[in-house]
Amino acid sequence: ANGASMSPDQTRIAYSRLTGQVPVQTLIRQLTTGKDEAFYATLEYPRWSEDGTQIIGALHVDQRFPGDIAQCPVAGPECRIIARSARIPVFSPDESRLFYVRGFGESQELFVASLSGENDERRVMTLAPLFPLGPFYDITEDGNVVWIRYEQEPGEIWLAQLGD
Repeated sequence: ANGASMSPDQTRIAYSRLTGQVPVQTLIRQLTTGKDEAFYATLEYPRWSEDGTQIIGALHVDQRFPGDIAQCPVAGPECRIIARSARIPVFSPDESRLFYVRGFGESQELFVASLSGENDERRVMTLAPLFPLGPFYDITEDGNVVWIRYEQEPGEIWLAQLGD
């Protein structure tokens, strides 16, 4: 499992169960009981809205990867697609927009789109160099992008001479 996200009221955790690298089920764990409930949509990187009524994530249908960024009401029954073929959504500080990435490898593109339903997607920047396993980034309270630059240095071989 991965992609755990705590609800704003601290009573539930949304997370994804994976097969290989692909999410096959999203679960919501009730912390008071310790029981998991299946969420109606399969999301990669699920994240709660500040009011706890929505979960965003990359919606996976038939194990297609990458999925489509979706906004899903917790009460159900349907998600609304925000962007196609994208991953790792992050709310803007005021939750009016959604950031997400496209691409794989050491260089990936960061995009933003409005949650109001307008067709206003725009490319923000290239995130690079990135850790090969994933582009870990976030949006600060003042709207800046923060991410981990992964600089791999050439390997070194060390020799230690041991005394008697």
